[in-house]
Amino acid sequence: DTSTSLAEQLRCRDEEAATSSSRIEELNQDIVDARAKLDQAATEHEELLTEKDALEERLFREAREATQRAEVAESQGDDLRVALESAQESLKAEEEDRAELQELFEKLEEVLEERDAALEAASEAAIQATNEAEEASIQ
Repeated sequence: DTSTSLAEQLRCRDEEAATSSSRIEELNQDIVDARAKLDQAATEHEELLTEKDALEERLFREAREATQRAEVAESQGDDLRVALESAQESLKAEEEDRAELQELFEKLEEVLEERDAALEAASEAAIQATNEAEEASIQ
């Protein structure tokens, strides 16, 4: 009777351990998946920052070039209308670039939100895995 009861208890504990082990593996996979999402978000973040930097550089260069063209036209007595058109085109391009830069900032915010969500999910999964592992070791 006692050996049967002990055998049954051992079998139950083995099943519980297998279930806990399986759950820990699932949680570990969740952590791996969350880390992959985090890595992807970080890569996208870096790409967006690179694009933003390139756009800012282009904006400053175009503004500087527009200013130089306007100064040359004025100093040489060129037709002010040509300089005005050039400046208007530069301003239009700058407005378009700013709109594009705003889109990049919005995308960057999305990526950061996704990264934060992935970090939170990974943290929760790690906490849950730790708690379940502690419960499994106690049992």
